[in-house]
Amino acid sequence: MENHKQMPWHSRATHEILESLDSSEEGLTDTEAEKRLKENGLNELRKKPPRTTLQMLWSQITDAMVMILIGAAILSLIFGEFTEAFVILIIVTVNAVIGIVQGEKSRIIIRSIKKYEFTYSSCYA
Repeated sequence: MENHKQMPWHSRATHEILESLDSSEEGLTDTEAEKRLKENGLNELRKKPPRTTLQMLWSQITDAMVMILIGAAILSLIFGEFTEAFVILIIVTVNAVIGIVQGEKSRIIIRSIKKYEFTYSSCYA
């Protein structure tokens, strides 16, 4: 089978498409279907695993602005400005918590929307 990822299917003749997919108008034989299933796997979309809370925390902490604030807090500690360092770290912590909570809410909303997702289709000739 040729690489057909960029093929303009809508503009090709039926016999050309069938030929490029090594198929016929009757479809695949059972043995050919089993062979392709073993070679290529199921015909389904890959699902990306959801990000863990630790991954969300890491992305919050490694944000450029947060890194600048953490650097400012460290400098404040070095220069003996403990109150400013404490306030900056509290702000960074609150920001991280809000980001994680929003991420969890988004995950819940997306999960509820996926209940309405169609996982099948019908083809009519």
